[in-house]
Amino acid sequence: MGYMAHIVLALFAQALVESGVTSGIESWIGVIALVGVPFALAWSAKRAFIAGKFKLGEKVYVLLTWSAPLTYIAGLTVFGWSTLVARWTGHTTSFLVWPDWTAALLIAPFLVFELAAIHARSSIVAPRNERTSWRRFQLRMLAFGIAPLALYFFVSSMIGLSEALRVRIETVGVWSALFVLAVLVAIGWMLPRLLRWTWDMEPVPPGPQRDVLLSVAELARFENPRIYVWKTGNTTANALIVGLTKKTRLVLFSDALLAQMSDSELAAVFVHEMGHAVRRHVPIFAVFLLGFAMLGDVLAQHWFAEDPVWAGVTVIGFLVPGLLAFGWLSRRFELEADLFSLDVLGEVRSLMSALEKVGGQFRDIGGWRHFSTADRVAFLERAQVDPNVGRRLRRDLRRFTYAGIALFVITGAIQAHRLLGALPEDQLHADLALGEYSSARERALHIDGLDRDVVELVARTSELHDREALSAIAEFGLRALRDGDVRAAVELIQLGAQRRDPAFQSILSDLDADVSRSLPPEIEAALAERARTP
Repeated sequence: MGYMAHIVLALFAQALVESGVTSGIESWIGVIALVGVPFALAWSAKRAFIAGKFKLGEKVYVLLTWSAPLTYIAGLTVFGWSTLVARWTGHTTSFLVWPDWTAALLIAPFLVFELAAIHARSSIVAPRNERTSWRRFQLRMLAFGIAPLALYFFVSSMIGLSEALRVRIETVGVWSALFVLAVLVAIGWMLPRLLRWTWDMEPVPPGPQRDVLLSVAELARFENPRIYVWKTGNTTANALIVGLTKKTRLVLFSDALLAQMSDSELAAVFVHEMGHAVRRHVPIFAVFLLGFAMLGDVLAQHWFAEDPVWAGVTVIGFLVPGLLAFGWLSRRFELEADLFSLDVLGEVRSLMSALEKVGGQFRDIGGWRHFSTADRVAFLERAQVDPNVGRRLRRDLRRFTYAGIALFVITGAIQAHRLLGALPEDQLHADLALGEYSSARERALHIDGLDRDVVELVARTSELHDREALSAIAEFGLRALRDGDVRAAVELIQLGAQRRDPAFQSILSDLDADVSRSLPPEIEAALAERARTP
């Protein structure tokens, strides 16, 4: 899970490149040279630690931790990796449209940089005899982070093989929204399975610990507990719960955690994890992030309706406050799950003891998703003495949750209104893009307020058969041009461009704003060339 943010940054880098943020340089040697960055950072961090400059060493190590996405951004924007891939393969590759096999080549440097960073970090964080185990654990974590992206690539590439599906999803807003929703639901549903495929785990074996866990689940009325040992090579002491439904839900306890917890401490940790499910923390997270994403999309459509790249950048940009809200909420959801342990077990000493064991020498250090052990223990001490402490937290979380639900409902209603309102015309444009001209003419009859240029473009299709060959459209356009009917020629060029044909799109982009009287000879030559191409 720790690599998700790295992957989001990698996708954001691709969006930057597609929006034109590049140096113009193309150097595969420069991309290869970036592999040395994590090793240089590791060397610098170790030198700082040896010299007693611990704060500097920690800062360099943090930079090392984030070096893979940062060097990938440099590879794309400074050394032109995406341009190189496009030149080598003969077509433009993107994560953000319909990926194909070349997407693997595009993302390859990112994976190499991650592997290099993992190897470099192991020399700092793990003793020599434990480095292999530590690296293996990190590789499994990385594999889990990549798995949803790989699943999306696979589904998208399969859909991309069907022109009808691809065009409908690209052109019809409702279809696009349903596709995104289906992908998110599929990834959420597959998440426990992805964990089982990428992480090393097995059911908690029969014995005293399993008996304790099952008895606590019965006490908390936690149905269908599926409890697993997460094998980390004793490198991580952690527990987590994943899954959207009772049937798919998994509860994982790392091997290091099971090795150091007493029965009462293990019970407290288990109830804490139950608290996340009982209080529905994951659905609330989803509502928040979807609300911010839809807000970004609403504004992107308002500001950049004709520029899909900047629209995508805007949506990703609006996820930033969503992620900040996620962090704020996550830290307090951890406290609420701690309170659930108090509610079920009636005491917090066991959970506090478990937190202290896990926190260890880092008990005063918090994170993006968790308060520090010291803060959580202090909160539990106050909550046990004063019930109002817990009530205030739950009150604040309810208010924050209601705000998130309101954002989700309002932006969802705006989106639904916009998408449903645009549906008839979107379907019309999809028909034109697919060459289904009779269907386009039928739809146009039932759409009020259709733009005059669109009406005339649809009317021009009466001269064409459904799925008319693009070479034939070019021939008709050439004939109209030679007959002096410039308007007909331009409209036929527009119809060819609607079909996503690169030649027609190039011809259309070369047309001047005022083409009412004549077209330059270059346009006639380009049409003649397209007419000769099957």
